[in-house]
Amino acid sequence: MVFFNLNLKKCVMGLLMLSSSLMAMTAFSATEQDPLEPMNRMIFKFNEKLDKYALKPAAEFYNAAIPRPLNTAIDHAYVNFSTFPFVINDVLQANFYQSASDSWRLIVNSTVGVGGAFDVGSDIGLEKQVNSFGMTLNKWGYHQSSYLVLPVFGPSNIRNAMGLGVDIFAFSPVRFMSKSTVWAFLIPLGVIDQRAQMLRFQTVINELSIDPYVFYRDAYLQHQNYLVEQNTEAKEEEKIDSKNNNEKTDSDYYYLDE
Repeated sequence: MVFFNLNLKKCVMGLLMLSSSLMAMTAFSATEQDPLEPMNRMIFKFNEKLDKYALKPAAEFYNAAIPRPLNTAIDHAYVNFSTFPFVINDVLQANFYQSASDSWRLIVNSTVGVGGAFDVGSDIGLEKQVNSFGMTLNKWGYHQSSYLVLPVFGPSNIRNAMGLGVDIFAFSPVRFMSKSTVWAFLIPLGVIDQRAQMLRFQTVINELSIDPYVFYRDAYLQHQNYLVEQNTEAKEEEKIDSKNNNEKTDSDYYYLDE
């Protein structure tokens, strides 16, 4: 299966750690979010064929040909490049605290981290928070969206599929690059890099007696729920901090008046 979703591997790791209960998860309410399942399964099979004959061999060659430190540096640089849309979506969601944090992280990693090859931001406490235009649409009312499998890009939903195009071609630096560079190098490198990150989980996933389609669907939907909850909590923390600062300021004025 093809994965182009940043951090989705973390959710897959979580599901693998809970593999003893995976069988019970087939009744997961995800079926209600997957009315397009017949079409999605057809695209899923296409992606599996593409993965078997093209992407997986390319990812295996990528891992074998590139030393681990360089592999890690490329992955970090690609993730750093993908941070540009995060900052814009933070602003569109009125999450200015996170926007400042993501901006500083992008600046630090792009400069001190040598174009993002080294994740200096995380080392100094600027943790990565994934964001997207799909989550911006969710923030402003577009909550429920049917699960959708995209050719090559893999698990998504209708809302996030629309948001993906905005993130790539409106909010990221690719709009300033030639189309040949984007389609012939940047996107293929991103797909292969993300696929290479999933190789270590593939054997375990294949050994589990589950429907691969259901596994990846549930992993994606649970990951989306986690991202929405994470962003909601971050926004609430920002409101609390702002309220506390205002109360402190009011108190200072009170004592000054006395």
